[in-house]
Amino acid sequence: MKHVPFTQKTLEEWAGKATFRDGMSLFERGKVEKVSFDPPFVTGQLALGIRGMRSRFEVLPDGLVENHCPCRENREEGRICAHLVALGLEAVRLYSDPLRVEHLEQEKRRAARMAALDPSAYHARSPDGTPATLRLTLKQSWRDQLADDSITVRCALEMEGGVRPLNEVSKKIPLALSPDDENLLEVVEDICEGPARGSFEVSRADLVNLVELCLGKPIYEGGREGFLMVDDQPVDSVVRVRLDEATGDLLVSIRLKEDEADTFLVGRGFGWVLHDGIFSRLKAILPAPMHGIY
Repeated sequence: MKHVPFTQKTLEEWAGKATFRDGMSLFERGKVEKVSFDPPFVTGQLALGIRGMRSRFEVLPDGLVENHCPCRENREEGRICAHLVALGLEAVRLYSDPLRVEHLEQEKRRAARMAALDPSAYHARSPDGTPATLRLTLKQSWRDQLADDSITVRCALEMEGGVRPLNEVSKKIPLALSPDDENLLEVVEDICEGPARGSFEVSRADLVNLVELCLGKPIYEGGREGFLMVDDQPVDSVVRVRLDEATGDLLVSIRLKEDEADTFLVGRGFGWVLHDGIFSRLKAILPAPMHGIY
């Protein structure tokens, strides 16, 4: 995965403080419409003038930069310009985190697939339709699936006095869903990259988001009675480190304050812990490189 070989500090060193401030102003005002990184070139479009302005710069092997911007500062004076800084800041935002770039590419592919499908392929919604409640069920072995980053989720509708798998409900029947369930169904469609299915696979990051959307709503487990609940009250967790005297290895684990094994779900920026049948929001999570501890 490509990521730019410079930082915000590098841009300031290239441009100087005054020009960097001008470029930061362009960036913060949203003047960068798009940017792409095709090593060694950063190319983009700025919303300046009637038709906008295309700009470009090249990152040299020695860590310096060559400006190819068509502006007067560059053409007549050969200076690093604010346009280069603005493009560079947007490139840092997008390309300094490879996971973010991958996520953006996935979103583009999803949008293209969804746009290519006929609206009739989706479950119809209407406030005057059949009252229904969305029901998510995790596969019985979902905890074991976490390690493979592929968790099976089943989707059903509680309607007309029963529970029906989503794939067995006619898409021509308009569904009257609550605003929260409407939002949840849209996210499921996004994960499925098209019409929602009765069974689909999600990543850990997707499952973190689904739990967030089920705040106050039951989540079921296959083969088990009862259900799991989601509580927004944040809880603390404790990292424990002990020495394996036989091998000399440090053994690292994470728990709640209670000395019991828990199931943790962490994504980018937040996470949940399942304890006694309740998903509780984690007050703080470890940095991404340490998520393997969970």
